[in-house]
Amino acid sequence: MNLLKLAIPALLVLIGCSGPQGKPLHRLAPEINSYRYSGMDRISPGDLIQLRFQNNPEQWDQTAHVQGDGYVSFKGLDPLRVAGMLPSQVEEELRSAYALVITGGFPELTVSIAEQAPKQVYVMGEVGTPGPLSMGPDGELTFAQAIAMAGGASNVTAWLGNTKLIRWDPDTNAQMSWTIDARRKWWGTPETVMLQEYDVIYVPNTRVDQAAINLDNWVRRMIPVPRLFVQ
Repeated sequence: MNLLKLAIPALLVLIGCSGPQGKPLHRLAPEINSYRYSGMDRISPGDLIQLRFQNNPEQWDQTAHVQGDGYVSFKGLDPLRVAGMLPSQVEEELRSAYALVITGGFPELTVSIAEQAPKQVYVMGEVGTPGPLSMGPDGELTFAQAIAMAGGASNVTAWLGNTKLIRWDPDTNAQMSWTIDARRKWWGTPETVMLQEYDVIYVPNTRVDQAAINLDNWVRRMIPVPRLFVQ
């Protein structure tokens, strides 16, 4: 009985501490969307790129997929990492590299993205199916759509009021993050967060659920249990 008297106040404290920790989704939307990358298309793993030479096209022209690690094996060269680069940046790299392979100075060549792989975002934590999500051919995906595509947030364990959004800015090579009150009550507002490639959404456990996980781990791992009772 004494243990129960102690547990109930502790549970109430945990419930009280599991309220919203960030600004509402619609209030943060203008700020987050202002950091959405709108520049030229950068090369991503899975993209199909074309390399075209002005001279000797039969020997050096090439079409190749960017590998999962971001590298492409170009004819006559060591593999070159191109993921995250603009086609013009790859052109500069290849001109210098091929100048050491092809006689006659810096060769005239062009690099273009022939076909883009589906852009992806990532939803982690207390959702039905965590993992990568395809943004589709138009690259448009809202925050709420991503949660829905990931199977929705758990009604029991998800702390939507403390959701994290992590974004990589390719212009500044910097990572940004926001803590969002993403409860469903805000999903119907006109202002919404638009995601971009590589965004990561993390829906954490409520403090009550995390406390239960910690207790379970403590009991299972810290207290010796006879093998007879271990299933």
